[in-house]
Parts: sequence; C-alpha cells; structure tokens
Amino acid sequence: MDSTTLLVVSDSHGDIKNLTAVLEWGKSQEVKSLVYLGDGIHDISTAAGRTGFNANIKLIRGNCDTNDRHPYNAVFNFSGHVFFLTHGHLMGIFQGLDNLSKTAKSQGAGIALYGHTHIPSIEKLNGVLLVNPGSLGRPRGNAGPSFATIECPGEEKPVVKFWEIGSGRIQALLLS
Repeated sequence: MDSTTLLVVSDSHGDIKNLTAVLEWGKSQEVKSLVYLGDGIHDISTAAGRTGFNANIKLIRGNCDTNDRHPYNAVFNFSGHVFFLTHGHLMGIFQGLDNLSKTAKSQGAGIALYGHTHIPSIEKLNGVLLVNPGSLGRPRGNAGPSFATIECPGEEKPVVKFWEIGSGRIQALLLS
C-alpha cells in the first residue's frame, strides 16, 4: 500500500489492543492517512503513541465521544476523491441510508464513510458509495473486530477492502 491508501476505523470503544494492532498493521503497510469515525476518539492518541503510527489522521466525533473539539461531520479530499465523513448517529442510519447518501451528495462527495452500526458494509445509493468499516471494539453481526482500507489511485475507481482481527492476526474479510 502507499500514500493513496486510506485506513478507515470506527467504534473502538476503549479497545486499545485491537486499535493498536490495526495501527501496527497500517504502519507496516506504509499507510499515510487514517480516518477515525468516532466512539473512542480518545483511543487514537494512546494507540498511536504505543505504535509510533505517524500519519495524517482525520477524527470525527461519535455519540459516545465527549471531546467537542472534533466535528460530527466533515468533508475530506483524498487522492482526487471527495469523502463525506460522519459517525452516522445524526443521520438516522438505523432507519436507512437515504439521508446519508443525500447529505453526502449535497456536500459534493462521491463516497460517504460512517460507523455507529458496528457492522461492516458497502453499498451504492443515489450515486454515492457508502462504506462502514465495522467496529474494532464491539462488533455486531457475523464479523469480528473489523476495519477497512480504500485504495484511491488518482481518478480511478476506489477499491474498498475489509479486514478482520481474528486468531491474533489481521486477515481479509469477505462480505456476503
């Protein structure tokens, strides 16, 4: 991986062990940019300090985060693509993703990254690619602790990959 790869994590909820494992993996893969989508925002500095992970980090606040220095939503430009970042709780995502996709589109984003459900997922709605990396601390559904990478080779179509922490190692996660 290189500087066109974005590491996407969410919902660590105090699980420093899993977050540290992901940052160590990201460092070994030479990932230079990370988006954290909330609920455990304070975990990043601890895990980054333990691993020496030194990257461009964009932080979004979740419903369980008390640090109001960080926004609930943001627009982020990365490698020729516009991303809308949110934790998701203010978008009503448990009632569907239509509001999220429309909000992202209104902000000029072709990709929306969100967390909150703790379930890794990917779908396209209203012309917007919607990606949830799952949860590092409290996974739900069939996946274990998970995160995502998005390879953005310039103007080409982004490639989303999901990863799972299992049996003490990080392995590719195939969504059904």
